[in-house]
Amino acid sequence: MKTTKRMSKFIQKHLAVSLAIIFFIFIPFILQISLCIFSWGIFSSGSNDGWLGFWGGYLGSTLAIGFAYFNTKYQLNESKQNDFENAVKINELNSLSSLLNNSMGFLSRIYELENAVQIFNPQNNMENNQSSEQPYIIESVKYLV
Repeated sequence: MKTTKRMSKFIQKHLAVSLAIIFFIFIPFILQISLCIFSWGIFSSGSNDGWLGFWGGYLGSTLAIGFAYFNTKYQLNESKQNDFENAVKINELNSLSSLLNNSMGFLSRIYELENAVQIFNPQNNMENNQSSEQPYIIESVKYLV
């Protein structure tokens, strides 16, 4: 049962390649055989060097097309993988940037609160100020986040 499922999946996956092999190899071979059989009268089967040139050009171009197909398929898969890895890296950088912005905002608020506590702390004010008649000066510090 498992073998037939695997074979059917293999056939479905490689059907186009199988049909291409049949088309590119067996059709010209059948053409050559039929020309040899029906070579009488005005139909000639051609010379050996002519057929050798035909098969050399035909099979060479078929191999070149096959190589180009598999090379393009490989490059597309590599490109998809690289795009995915780059997207993950960009997502990580965006997350880190957001985290950094949030932490900078949090730290600036903590700094502002520390300054406010120091200003309104009565013990600090008595030590820093000689007279209690001096008004408190509150500085507003804003940070770009």
